[in-house]
Amino acid sequence: MNRDRRAARLNEAFQYVDDVFLDLVEKERETGRRRYVRKLRAFLGTAAACVCLAVLLPGAALAYNWFGLRELIMPKEDDGYVSLTLSEYTGKPEVAALREWKQFLAGYDADAALYAEAVKEGFSTEGREDLELYGVYSREMGETLDKIAEKYGLTLHTHMEYISEEELESLAGGSFLEEVNVENGRVYENGSFHFMGATELDGIGAVFFRFSCAAKGTLDEDIPYMGHRDGYVEWQYETAGGESVRLGLGTYDTWILKESADRFIIVDMPYGSHHGITEENVQEMAEKIDFGMLVDMQLPEISSDIPVPNDAVISLSGYMDSPETQAFVEWQEFLAHYDTDHKIADELGNSVFAVEGREDWGQYTVYSYEMGEKLDEIVEKYGLKLHTELDVVIGDDFIDQVGGCFMDREVLAVAAYIYEDGYFGFDGDVELSGCGMTGFQFTRSAKGTFNEVMLPIRQVDDFTEWQYITACGEPVILALGPSKALVLADFEECFVTVNVLRGREEGMTKEDLQELADKIDFRILKDVRAPDMGAIRSEEDN
Repeated sequence: MNRDRRAARLNEAFQYVDDVFLDLVEKERETGRRRYVRKLRAFLGTAAACVCLAVLLPGAALAYNWFGLRELIMPKEDDGYVSLTLSEYTGKPEVAALREWKQFLAGYDADAALYAEAVKEGFSTEGREDLELYGVYSREMGETLDKIAEKYGLTLHTHMEYISEEELESLAGGSFLEEVNVENGRVYENGSFHFMGATELDGIGAVFFRFSCAAKGTLDEDIPYMGHRDGYVEWQYETAGGESVRLGLGTYDTWILKESADRFIIVDMPYGSHHGITEENVQEMAEKIDFGMLVDMQLPEISSDIPVPNDAVISLSGYMDSPETQAFVEWQEFLAHYDTDHKIADELGNSVFAVEGREDWGQYTVYSYEMGEKLDEIVEKYGLKLHTELDVVIGDDFIDQVGGCFMDREVLAVAAYIYEDGYFGFDGDVELSGCGMTGFQFTRSAKGTFNEVMLPIRQVDDFTEWQYITACGEPVILALGPSKALVLADFEECFVTVNVLRGREEGMTKEDLQELADKIDFRILKDVRAPDMGAIRSEEDN
């Protein structure tokens, strides 16, 4: 797998969000220039206090499925792969069961009272570790999950674990991807694995995708399920390696499907013909995957003696008492119980919900007038405004637009996404003296604007937190966990979050995290100025 992180930096989509609620929309300007707009339909996560963060109350749709596992053995397929159309995929028992479970979660425990009671009473799944993986916190939830699994003849996952690009490659016995960066990898006890990936396509540039290799017979919350499938062009394609795959090109997304007797292989890209994707691009994407290696993949048994992670969710807009986070919580409560049968979304199909004069709605998870009006109501209640415009800015232009060079110039020589109020985010790498090259995700949220962005935090009880005065003289909160770390800074005009993709288990120490914080000049970041969006457009058009 290509270690070049350029594509990963170009894709700010590697926030850890539930795939079911990931809704990425890309729009074209009148000039014909494509821009990439990420829409995150986040939802409430399991509540736990961590580093004084804005940990949110959950709906049960909160099982994020980060896993440990007992074994990863996928036998070689003897019967060969068969054609799988989009409509056939939506009719599979695994997809039908997932849809039914998600619909139950969306309408369950609306006020989180049952969850609060479960926490108070110390609810236990009584040896049912499989129920813990699905976020079950009541007897009714467990019984419903069991009934759905039994109805469709499926089993439940029992163990799960994160997996890095290098670990995935090692377990697979080699690389089955070409010119692809991997993030957010996870693997199950039955050999199923999922990850986010980024690559580049001819004439399009950097794109990202979701990849699933899912063993059949299990209720898997990580596989994508589709609603309305009309409007797709489908065709069978044989790769250079001699593997036949089913390709589907829609207006706003693209699919690559294969099925065998024991597994599904699914590639889902949130880019379609509207964004300039052609049939040749879809075939180019299929050629980046060695399906033959996936057929032969034999994954070794791995110890199941791994604790189930305790996940929580934080807002990236501020602490819990901030109006931005309170508005976020209320919006997610609305989303969790709106259109639970997907009828409104299915009726919209592949079309884009757009209202002239309300381009701000297009920056959020809004696909009906009712949703837009509810968003307006919440924003007005908390005295906030909505985003109106998003663009991508690169290198020195990025530094100029945010007010100065707040980190090493080489670190900032990346593509970042930026909003009209000065909110920005980017992915980067930094060299630390104690633990070497370390990846991170950087976000600055300008206060006074409503944001949907969130971040799950794994094993919150295992984080160590402390206050630290950085080299520039500004106070921050640092938090070091087993697999990740955080740098948090709360200022009058903004809230800064650095999500560090390394923790104690990967050799990061308190000194390393402090060194990273010292590399950031928060004095520049705290004074937010609105970027010149017109200048950004003019530069890109030239």
